[in-house]
Amino acid sequence: MHAFLHYLCSEARLQEIFYLWRPHLHDPKDDMVLEVAVAGKCEAIVTHNRRHFDGAASFGIRVLSPAGLLVRLGVLS
Repeated sequence: MHAFLHYLCSEARLQEIFYLWRPHLHDPKDDMVLEVAVAGKCEAIVTHNRRHFDGAASFGIRVLSPAGLLVRLGVLS
């Protein structure tokens, strides 16, 4: 676990956001996650609460479950 956290921190970067288009989702806290994903040009948001991010597709962002991510990475089949 320590090695994974070290790797994650070494790859992470601070991303500024500007609150230009809120609200878009039902929950303002989910809007913050979506806005960071958009600003950071992320390919996907990985969450157990996929239905909370129904509007993410309009920004070109996929919403994956953790298992869906592992399938996409080829770890699970």
